[in-house]
Amino acid sequence: MKKVIICGAGIGGLTVAHELSKRNFDVTVYERNDIVGGLARSMYHTDPQMSYKYPVEYSWRIYGAEYKNLLRILNEIPLREDQKKTVLSNLVTVFTFIFARFDKKEVIFSKNNNLGEITRDFQKGDTRKILNKILYCMTMSTARMDSLDGFTWKEYCTDLSPEANKYLVRLMAPLLGMDPTYMSFPVIARMVKMLLGGVWGGSSALYVMCKPTNDGWFDEWLEYLQNSSGVSIKINSEIKDFNMRDGKIHSITVQDKVTKEEKVEDADYFVCAMSVEAIADIASKNKELLKVPALRNTINLAKRCRQIQLSIGIFLDQGIVYPTKEKLVLALPDTPWGITIEPEDDIWCKAYCTDTRVKTFLAVAVCQTDSKGIVHDKPFIKCTESEIQDEVWAQICRSYHMSSIKTKDGGTIDTAKIILFYIWDSYKFDKEKGLMDTWEPKFSNNIDSLSYQPSTTTEVPNLLFATAYTKTDRYIYCMEAAAEAGTRAANEIITQSNQATNRSESVSKIYPYNASLPVFYPLVLIDNILYKLRLPHLSRLTFNNSIGLVAVYVIVILGLITLLLLKIF
Repeated sequence: MKKVIICGAGIGGLTVAHELSKRNFDVTVYERNDIVGGLARSMYHTDPQMSYKYPVEYSWRIYGAEYKNLLRILNEIPLREDQKKTVLSNLVTVFTFIFARFDKKEVIFSKNNNLGEITRDFQKGDTRKILNKILYCMTMSTARMDSLDGFTWKEYCTDLSPEANKYLVRLMAPLLGMDPTYMSFPVIARMVKMLLGGVWGGSSALYVMCKPTNDGWFDEWLEYLQNSSGVSIKINSEIKDFNMRDGKIHSITVQDKVTKEEKVEDADYFVCAMSVEAIADIASKNKELLKVPALRNTINLAKRCRQIQLSIGIFLDQGIVYPTKEKLVLALPDTPWGITIEPEDDIWCKAYCTDTRVKTFLAVAVCQTDSKGIVHDKPFIKCTESEIQDEVWAQICRSYHMSSIKTKDGGTIDTAKIILFYIWDSYKFDKEKGLMDTWEPKFSNNIDSLSYQPSTTTEVPNLLFATAYTKTDRYIYCMEAAAEAGTRAANEIITQSNQATNRSESVSKIYPYNASLPVFYPLVLIDNILYKLRLPHLSRLTFNNSIGLVAVYVIVILGLITLLLLKIF
């Protein structure tokens, strides 16, 4: 039986364990934290005086209908309370986004509404420019898209008015959990393809978990892997080094964070499912590892893609009433700090907070690191914890003030009392540096980072990567990318093991990234040819005009129809 060690119990690492557990492998997972889930985890904050438990999330997360690899895995994890159901049944559909704006009425975007209220504030020409940009993304080949990794989405949208820019740049970044200043053009171009492909392809639904993430997913997964599949998962176990011999990894050095005891564990295969900062730190201290390009590149990747995204839980003493009965998420486009909110009390199936005073729980993400606030006139990375509370609450209250979002007694939200304002515990204000920092930053697909991302396989034959920052079809750092990377790593181990032992274990299906609508396939194919010939995109050859591009497209379609008719008759 081949032994596999997986370093990290986030989505990628647990996916590898999940896939290998169906085959005949000896699998052990090491996790440095005392809880699994990586950056997707939730936990309970305990009040030391009152012993109240408050559920908190490392940011909020949305599951897309196009997350087919992830959704397939969720549907294979049985629930302990009802074995006939799976974790997939804990997802609820979200069709509504509320854009709460400064000193204006909110905009509700759902399956029954359009964005007319937003575009009403656009300047003349914005709509045409946006159409050009969308067509450019939808008809661009993957090769051309990846070649523009040194180009930011912000630069791409500089010709738009401030109001249009607000929604295409400042709002898009927080919704993806990225830094709007540095996020790479190919990331958003792919997202535009995926969103439009989903809307027109009939799969535009988004989902959220009806429970805290660990309650609804990771705890169920842990139970299934350990008790039903025989996977050994060791928490509070930090990887200190990868030990090489004869061009292969022969063991890891792991430390028990409680006892501080170190030990060496060997295996046939090793999977890196750690944060990029963790593996970069290990590689930088080991001369043998620095000789491996994939590991050496993680050092540059960690520097380029580090993002400080604050994750905050706000617990209020009053219930909030929203202008729709549908499950929803909120984006606050006018907030200088780029705030997004998931109202968990409205989404979760029951109250998970033991403090009966709490009537509302808002899971808040703060993404814009370099914009000054409206109270203390500082970016959040230069604010203390108390200043952050002042700022975030002021920005939320101003966004809600003119909206239909009220407390249950009809008052504005600023009349509610904050019972707990919880900043995720890995974030601390460094008084010497005067900066907010964390030992587990978020990863953002920033410019000039694609070439540093590791592939599933590395120059070391028995070392593989299974993380959301691994190169996948998605490219975007997200839960689906982690699930795809984990499945690819497991498949590679199965394939190598089959070759070594003459076995014939089947590999798991990987759903490809098919974002482009079929109607655009001819133009994507043409652009692929143009790119190989070092010619510009078709839109540039038609005077950068959407009408010209549409005209060329019609000609192409008519030509294809003619060829098809000639072949038939």
